[in-house]
Amino acid sequence: MVITGGASGFGLALGRLSASWGMAVALLDLDGERAASGAECIAAGHGVGTLGLEVDVADAQSVDAAASTVADRFGQADLVISKVSVQLFGSTANLTDTR
Repeated sequence: MVITGGASGFGLALGRLSASWGMAVALLDLDGERAASGAECIAAGHGVGTLGLEVDVADAQSVDAAASTVADRFGQADLVISKVSVQLFGSTANLTDTR
């Protein structure tokens, strides 16, 4: 399971719950240190594979790099929980990767 906003609160709780079911967990967050720390705690408590990464979901390159790292470590992600979002205002017809 991949969880954005996974370093604390609801995201971290989802990571712990998923690990209790035996799922590998990747916590992605702007706060990479907290994501890594949370991943280590989950691994110690549940004995599953974990990964904590610094990721800016507003930056396509950051997301692509994280996706590659997760895939290299765990293979295909079967479930992604996007607990964070980027708010943009305007017509969706005009959206690009940079806006």
